[in-house]
Amino acid sequence: MQDYCKMLEVFETSTSVDVYISTVPDEVTEDQKKAFSEMVVKIDKPASQCTLHDVRKLNEAIIANSGLCPHSVYISGVANKCVEVVVRFPPSVVGWVLAALTPHFMTTHHLSEVTLDGSQLSLLQDLRYDLNDKLIIAGRAGQVMRAASLLNSGADIQTEDWLSQTPLDWASRYSHLQVVRLLVSRGAQLNHQDLAGCSAVMLAAWHGHTNVVVELVKAGANLDLQSNYGSSALMMAARGGLTDIVVELVKAGANLDLQNNDGNSAGMLAARGGHTDIVVELVKAGAKLDLQNDDGDSAVMLAARGGHTGVVVELVEAKANYYLQNNDGDSALTLAARCGHTDTVVKLVKAGAKLDLQRNDGDSALMMAAENGHTGVVVELVKAGANLDLQNKDGDTAVIMAVKSHEPATLRELVRAGSDLNLQNSEGLTPLMIAARSGRTDITNILLEGKHINLDIQEKGTGRSALHFSAERGDAALTRAAWRGHADIVVELVKAGANLDLQRNDGDSALLEAVKNGHTNVVVELVKAGAKLDLQNKDGDTAVIIAVKRCKPVTLRELVRAGSDLNLQNQEGLTPLMIAARSRNSHIMTNILLEGEHINLDIREKRTGWSALHFSVERGDAATTEALLKAGANPHLKDKDGDSALTLAARCGDADIIVELVKAGANLDLQNKNGDTAVIMAVKRHEPATLRELVRAGSDLNLQNQEGLTPLMIAARSWKTDITNILLEGEHINLDIQEKRTGWSALHFSAERGDCSYHRSTAQGRS
Repeated sequence: MQDYCKMLEVFETSTSVDVYISTVPDEVTEDQKKAFSEMVVKIDKPASQCTLHDVRKLNEAIIANSGLCPHSVYISGVANKCVEVVVRFPPSVVGWVLAALTPHFMTTHHLSEVTLDGSQLSLLQDLRYDLNDKLIIAGRAGQVMRAASLLNSGADIQTEDWLSQTPLDWASRYSHLQVVRLLVSRGAQLNHQDLAGCSAVMLAAWHGHTNVVVELVKAGANLDLQSNYGSSALMMAARGGLTDIVVELVKAGANLDLQNNDGNSAGMLAARGGHTDIVVELVKAGAKLDLQNDDGDSAVMLAARGGHTGVVVELVEAKANYYLQNNDGDSALTLAARCGHTDTVVKLVKAGAKLDLQRNDGDSALMMAAENGHTGVVVELVKAGANLDLQNKDGDTAVIMAVKSHEPATLRELVRAGSDLNLQNSEGLTPLMIAARSGRTDITNILLEGKHINLDIQEKGTGRSALHFSAERGDAALTRAAWRGHADIVVELVKAGANLDLQRNDGDSALLEAVKNGHTNVVVELVKAGAKLDLQNKDGDTAVIIAVKRCKPVTLRELVRAGSDLNLQNQEGLTPLMIAARSRNSHIMTNILLEGEHINLDIREKRTGWSALHFSVERGDAATTEALLKAGANPHLKDKDGDSALTLAARCGDADIIVELVKAGANLDLQNKNGDTAVIMAVKRHEPATLRELVRAGSDLNLQNQEGLTPLMIAARSWKTDITNILLEGEHINLDIQEKRTGWSALHFSAERGDCSYHRSTAQGRS
């Protein structure tokens, strides 16, 4: 049961403020609240002088003189040097309250406005109300003589206010024993229930009025009535720890085993609250010890969860069943362990509680204590012989839970006790893997203290070991401390003898994992420890190749300095240099690779036959091309189609790269498998700038491709006068070479297309 009178007060004196005094029970609905009526009272004081005392005085005057509680009294605003106070009443009483102030109000739909100064507050003392209202007031105020007089005058003894409470209810609630006796003697109904379903004996029990309870019991009140929430008088007293009242109700024969809407009995409520004396009284009286509420909790479970060891002891001695499990599968022991109540755990263990009983999710008491870092509980359970290596439905053990929750003290106890540190959960993870990927050096070090720990167990799905996890996570954490922590874990694992070159299912080693994530500090530690630099994963990638692919220049430099093989090719036939040459940051990565010793610049990709130079030319990267040429890359190498770097540059139309290749001495007249030279490529692609550079460099303009076409023939049939004119600028051009198949010259091609401009150009060329 909830207290009907709740008060929330907020007050400021310098501005418009709200002072809210609420006396409405929670059971009142929104529709009922809408029906409330208001009276606006203006107190004739400046805002700066109006205090909370003035508002309280108004509220108390209404209650004292009318006996009726307003729903609320609050300051609503400041106007014309007055403070406006709203008094809100329930609809059942507002009419006569407003009528009493007739000389000072204007009514509009139950809204009235009254102006009062300090002296006019006495108007409230002149309120007129009927006999029944007065009787309720007398009951609440404990005015026995007045109550008797009102009854003699014809007041209804069963009259109810808007909370459905009678004079007896109010007298019982406020412990007015003489009024209670008067009303009982005059025939008041003892078992009337108010809006919340509470009877007079419940109200007296809830508020701790033993003398009133005794009086009502003597008068024959029904002790087993239940409120809307299902509470009886005994439950209310038990919940509140009111031992004397419980004793009286038990003596009077109250039903000990009634259950409320949640399934809780008086015994459960007392156990939950830790009221040992009450539990003892109920046990003596024969209360059922193993009743379970809607959640499946029994009295001993509720006491264990709250750490009420005294209650647990009494219930255990009374033979309560401490093996019972609730809806989640919790027993008294698992609840006490989860909440860290060491003394309670000790008592239950001594009583013979099952140590390894598992919840619905498979958690045991030891697991729950470990997960929540309750080291004292763990120590007691280990001492008692709890199974250290039980696994829950996720495959987690107590050790794994302690690692996941980052509980070093708890973990140390489990390791010292000999827990199996190599068990894997459903994800295939060992405690060491979980610690390694979390970056907790302290946790890792504790695990490494354990005997028989296998550092190289691999995760089932991926084949990763603890070292892989630590290398993979590296500096993934947001703080520098966590960032450093992963490198420290690598160091500890290496010291402990972890296999540096263990490969995952995809072939990645710890070094490859660290490189993938750019964790240079981890790379340094692994290299220092002697990790193989040139291991290849299933894609054939080495650490260097991964560093280039992921564009990790700092990491790459460390690997190059350490002497990594820069010429290994992956499954695609690519070397680190090829990958760098074709990447967006090619210049940076290429320069780092070129610092390495014994690098072969002319290795060719298996599928296309391209070298690193081909890749840089194809990307149009003049800076990288220049760097490769300066380092000694062969500009004459041909791919599988016979294209050299120069032919490829001409096809791509990159004049700057043509200049670099020409400068490096590239053969201008190399022909591909179609017989095309760089000049023919430039003509075919209509690239005037590229063509001009090739012509100026002295390319042979008379070479014919496999179709027997010269650059001039191709230009003549393409209608590109600008291309023709550039070719005619070249020295030693032969205008009359004939195509092998048809015997046509360039002039034939232009004539066939009707290109007069070509005729003029060639005529000028002949002259």
